[in-house]
Amino acid sequence: MARLQRQQEETRMVQILIGIAIGIAIGWNWPQPAWARGIQARFVKLVRIPEKHD
Repeated sequence: MARLQRQQEETRMVQILIGIAIGIAIGWNWPQPAWARGIQARFVKLVRIPEKHD
């Protein structure tokens, strides 16, 4: 019983990793929509650390 449960957990982890890899490949190759660029710009502006000017 424990062996079957362990095998199912390992199978699920592999499925998740494959899904992440496919998502990265799709996200890397498709252009970013305008609404996503806006959200990204707002987020970057929010977390940006001011640069030091000497």
